[in-house]
Formats: sequence, C-alpha cells, structure tokens
Amino acid sequence: MVHNEAKETKFSTDNLRLLYPAPANEESLYSVLTKWSVVIAEYGKTVSSGKEGKEGIQEMIELSAALKQKAKEFFIQSIVGKIAVQDKKELTSITQSIITRLLDQVFAFEQKQTEAISLESIKLVSEHAREVFEFIREYFSSYFDYSQKVPGYLLLQYKESLKTSADSLKQLVVNNGIEMQEIGVVVAEIIEQTISEHSTVNTYRQINYYKDLFHQFLSGDGTLNSSFIRHAFYKLNYNSETFIVNEYERLNKACSQLYSIKEKIAFLSYELKMVNQFFSTPRNGYLQFLPSVKEQVGNWIVEEIRFLEKGTLPIEYTNTLTEPDSKIHTSLSVAKLAVIIRLLVVDKIIINRSVAPMLRIVGKTFSTLQKDDISIGSLETKYHAPDKATINSVKDMLFKWINILGKL
Repeated sequence: MVHNEAKETKFSTDNLRLLYPAPANEESLYSVLTKWSVVIAEYGKTVSSGKEGKEGIQEMIELSAALKQKAKEFFIQSIVGKIAVQDKKELTSITQSIITRLLDQVFAFEQKQTEAISLESIKLVSEHAREVFEFIREYFSSYFDYSQKVPGYLLLQYKESLKTSADSLKQLVVNNGIEMQEIGVVVAEIIEQTISEHSTVNTYRQINYYKDLFHQFLSGDGTLNSSFIRHAFYKLNYNSETFIVNEYERLNKACSQLYSIKEKIAFLSYELKMVNQFFSTPRNGYLQFLPSVKEQVGNWIVEEIRFLEKGTLPIEYTNTLTEPDSKIHTSLSVAKLAVIIRLLVVDKIIINRSVAPMLRIVGKTFSTLQKDDISIGSLETKYHAPDKATINSVKDMLFKWINILGKL
C-alpha cells in the first residue's frame, strides 16, 4: 500500500498546552503522563536488572495504579473543558499516542522476560496502561485517531486474525481457479501484504480496511469469479496501483479486439456507465490520499473516448513488449524461470517491495522455450510453490554455471 503509514503525532508547545487543565505548578494530565512514562521506564530497568527487591517493584506497581486513575480523571476534566471538536480530537490523539508508547514499552519488557514472577508484575503494569487506553477508545471513540499505530500487544492479535482470513481466501482462490486469471495477481497482492513478515499494516484504519475486504470475499457461499472480485474492489475502493493497472489492461485488451472506432466508443461508454454506477462505501479506501478507483478508471475511459471521437488516429505503434524480437528469449521452462527469479528475490538481488507486480513485468519481458506469452497465474504459482524436480534441475544448472565461470 505506497502504504498508508501510521501517523506520528508531533508534540509542539501549542498542542502540549491541550494537556494542561491546571496551572503549571499543579498536577495536570501532562504531568501525570510524564511521571507515568518515567515510572514505567524505571520499572523496566529494575525488572531487567533484578537488583531491586520485591518491595521496590511493588511500590512502582502501586504508583502505576495511582497514575492510571489520575490519568483517567484528568483526561475527562481536560476533554470536558474543551469546547471545539478539533481541540478534543487533538487532545485525544496526543493522549492516545503517549499511552500507546507506554504500552509498547511494557510490551517490550514482557517479550524479553522469562521469569514467572517478573512476567506477573509486568502484566499488572500493562493492565494499568491498557485500562486507560481502552477507556479512551470505548468512551471517546468519536475523537479517537484511527490513523495512529496500533499498540504492539493488539497488533499481534489483529495480524493473527488477518493471517487466518488471508489463508482462507488463498484456499478459496485456488478452489475457484482465480489464481490463474489476471485478477488473481491483485488478490495475491492482498494476501501477500497481510501474511508477509515485512507487512506494513499497523494502523487501525489499515486493519479495519483489510477486515472489511476479507469479510466481503469470505462471507459468501464459497464461489468467486472475476466479476465479483472487481465489484468488491470498487465497493471498498481498493485503489492499489496493481488493480488500477489491471483495469487499464483489461479495457485495452477488450478494445483491441474490436475493429471499428464506433464499436470501441460504444464499449468504453458502457464501461464508463458501469464504473459510475458501482456502489462505493463512503470515506473508505486502501490509499486514503489518492483518488478513488472510480475516479482514476473513469477519467482514463473519458480520455480514451475523447481521443477516439476525434476520428484521426496517429500511426499505431505496436507494443514493443509483445513483439517477438523485442522479448528476452530463454530456453527455460516457466517453472525454471520462476525458481531462478525466486532465488534472486531471496538473495536480495531483486529488491522490489511487492512480488506480484514484479512477476507481471517478468511475464511480459521474458519468453520460455514453450511459450512467447507467459501466463502470469502460472508463473506466480510456480514461484510460490516450486516442485522438487524443478529445484533439482536448477541446482544442476547452478553447478554448470560454476564450471562456466571458471572458464571466463
């Protein structure tokens, strides 16, 4: 997803004033949160070093409990005193960001600890911060900032749930033969983004978006087809570059099979009507700050129609990628080519962030011994699930290359 990254709340003199419901010499929400941050940091050092006795740790736990209560009370006092909605949103965003950092601090301690006693005390401190966090999220949800990063302990739960849904979708795609179709590349991108170890899905908005997307695909009777998938992408505004390009290619391919300009204009006019009539959920989208799928595809179709309506076309240049002489010809099979590309990715020689678009480029650029036009679905399947015979065959090739290198 370019991805929607977690928003980083900036602390300036102006917005920190929102945390002060009292004079500087008295306790305030800001002073309580600051003190709590120091207590948790010291607590972490103490538990890690094991130097402090049980009494010292207990004292810190009790102080954390007291600060938890004060944080809730001062937050209510602060937000009730703010008249402007924007001030309330900013106050909630700043407080939410600070509590998230506290939770991540405690979560980091919890991940490192192995002793049962230490883990038990860490969980108590963690519960204090979670209580304030959940209190704000539940009772002040209208001001809650969903573009912020999810605390680590919650992110693990969410990602596990998304991975389960992604695995179910993957099986559904295979059962319906979608992986061999063009739209399968787009679905594969969604699955990869939610199960990859390097996934950048970490905000509430991103997680909720993928939940809605998976629900759309998995709540039916187990039947999937290209039309249903496209409708879902328009409905939930999956404005990924992969899907947008997929739509352009679909329309171009359909147009190229029509002979007259009149037929092409009629086809594109119908497609524009369909795009404009697709239902889309409001304020929803994969990439929040880019135009919607309907807008991008609709504008592209309008420009194509205008171009055709002029009635004069320039000399048509054949797409160089489809000319046999301009492709890179290989004597490999699709399976061997897929394994070699996989090796280059694993060894970080190819460093594209997303695999699916890269495989599409490989499919358009290379030809194999059997085919000039490689099926993207076939290439992707053999990339992710190479068979043992192909792997052994590529091993033999690599040994052969070593001998060739010695003669260069």
